[in-house]
Order: sequence, then structure tokens, then C-alpha cells
Amino acid sequence: MTTTNNPGKTGVNLFAGPGGARAIVATTGMLMALDFFGYRSYATLGGVSGGSIPVRLYASGVSIRRLVELTVELDFESLLDPEMPMKAVMFEHYWRSASRLKNKLPERGCCNGARFAEWVEKVAGPDRSWPENFWTLACEHETQILLTKEGVFKRNKGEKFQQLCPNTPPLGRSILASCAVPMLFNAVRMPLSNGEVLTLHDGALSWEGWRPVTIVEDHYDVEPDSMIVCDVGPETTLYDRASSSLWRVFCGGRCVATPHAGSDRERNFLLIRPVVTSVGTFEFTAPADRKWEGIMEGFAATFRALSRNSRLTHEEYMAGRDILNAFDDLRKQGKQRPPSSFTRRALALLTEKGVLRDSQP
Repeated sequence: MTTTNNPGKTGVNLFAGPGGARAIVATTGMLMALDFFGYRSYATLGGVSGGSIPVRLYASGVSIRRLVELTVELDFESLLDPEMPMKAVMFEHYWRSASRLKNKLPERGCCNGARFAEWVEKVAGPDRSWPENFWTLACEHETQILLTKEGVFKRNKGEKFQQLCPNTPPLGRSILASCAVPMLFNAVRMPLSNGEVLTLHDGALSWEGWRPVTIVEDHYDVEPDSMIVCDVGPETTLYDRASSSLWRVFCGGRCVATPHAGSDRERNFLLIRPVVTSVGTFEFTAPADRKWEGIMEGFAATFRALSRNSRLTHEEYMAGRDILNAFDDLRKQGKQRPPSSFTRRALALLTEKGVLRDSQP
């Protein structure tokens, strides 16, 4: 590889899709790789569900090193407060209110995410303002609810976006709404300045499905070839597939995102497809070594996508291959060493290779 066909490393429109814990680790790895290969200036940054969390942190100026540390160290489940057992949620939705038969998403879930929303607000530092050019997506029924610094917008299938409110919505509750998987989380009620109250669920459940890339094209009026999209895809483990199947049954088919409902326009953007098997979708308490495997799969998938599309110089290609080989050697050595030391050694390796930086430019 000696040539590049790079449309530019600035002015890129970045999007990270859903997938729970798999999306969190893979998106972190993607951001780490893009930063290493010189992608550090973005026209827009967006994320849905799990992918929105690391993108929100990066958009607020959190360094790649700190982002990786947070992803590896944080137990996201510790930020959730249990409210109802799953059996009670199922009974409420399936039998008592019969919401399933009315094609409605359940408003009650097992967990209250208020502390998670507060963490999202404050984790990037004292400045809790909405990051420039950052957006996230929730849904009300199948209607897309776009949450941005410029206000709240809605779009039904086949229509244009309409502004519901010009005020910036609360950042933490917006991310919580984008992650609000029905039956697992309570729906997020968001009052607007016009008196309307939205009842929001996971953004991956809108009519556009798993990869709502037309938001960037239609709302921000950009060309697809300026977009980089990270999509971990549907569940790959037997446990996750079985859980999704049961969820469809008990929730009337509306609580699980459609893996793909996009158009042919997406063929023009750079698609990154990490295959994360070390961490399950809802495995928020996974050990550090398995989170590291997911992060590095995100890095590797980004490296493969950039290489496949001739966006790396020969030197960048060799550097990326060297990093992946060195991490693979570290992972093999880790089987003979205490797991507790893996994060320290992985951070040291990536620092030595110039991957991790303490600040954004």
C-alpha cells in the first residue's frame, strides 16, 4: 500500500450506531484509531444508543487516553438503580395494560437511569454544555426525535424534519433517552417549552432501524462520502440472540431494533464493521481484558476499513499493523499473567506506540 485516496481528514461526519456494551467498546476503539490516523476534526458527531456515550465524551474534549480508561474501568451497571423485576415489567406490559397488543412500547422498565444521566452530564468536566455539532437520536413510537444543541426535531418516515422546540435539551437525559431500551430502562419523559411532553425510547427503534444515516444527509445536508459510520451489527453470541428473540415475543416485536433499514445511498460512506464477541450487548460488568479485546476490535475494524478504501499511506498502514501485532502478542502473554495487570500493560504499549494522547489538539 503506497497510495491514498482520502477525501480528507477534516470536515468528516462521524456516526456510531447502537449495540449496548459492544457499541461502547467498539466505538472507543474506532475513535482511538481515527485519532491515531489523523482524523481529529469533525463537521458533525452523532451517536445512537450505546454508540452515543463515547462519541459524547469525545465531542466534549475528553482525551483518547481518558476515554479508553473510562470504558475499561467503569461499571455502567453501577449507575443504574433497579426498580422492578423483569417478571413484573413483563406482566405489566403483556397482560395488565395490554400495551403489546396496542403496538405501544412499555413505559416502565427494570431500571431507573437518573444517575447515569447525571454521570453523562458531569463526566467531561465542569462544562456541562451541549458539545458543538453533536447530535443523538431517540424515538417516540416510530417517530425519530433528533436532539441537538439547536433544539429538538422530529421526523416521520417520508417526511422532513420539523422543529418541536428551539431550546437545547438536557444532555444527560438525551443520552439516556437514546439508550432507553424498552423493558430494561424506564422511558424518558422530556418536557418541551411548548408544553408538549415526549415519551422517549432507544433511538435504534425508529422507522430507519439500526443505522439511521439519512439524518446526517437530510438534516445537516451533507454528502454520504463525507461520512464515517461504525456499526457493530446484530448480536453474535447465542445468549444475545436468544435474549433478543424472547424480547420480541414479550414486547410484541417492537423492543428490538431492526438490524438494517437503510437505503442504497449508504454505499458511498466509509463503513466500519467491528465484530465484537468478547462482550455481550448487555454485559456492562465485563472484565477489563475482555473490554480491551472489544476496544482493539474497534481499532482493527477501523484500520481494515481505512486500508480497504486506500485512505492510509504506506507508513500509516505499517504503523497500524505493528500496533495490532504488538497487542496480539500482549494478549497471548496475558494468559500467563494476573488479569489485573493487563490494563496497565495495554496502556503502556499503546502509549509507547503513540496511540494514546492526554489531550485533544
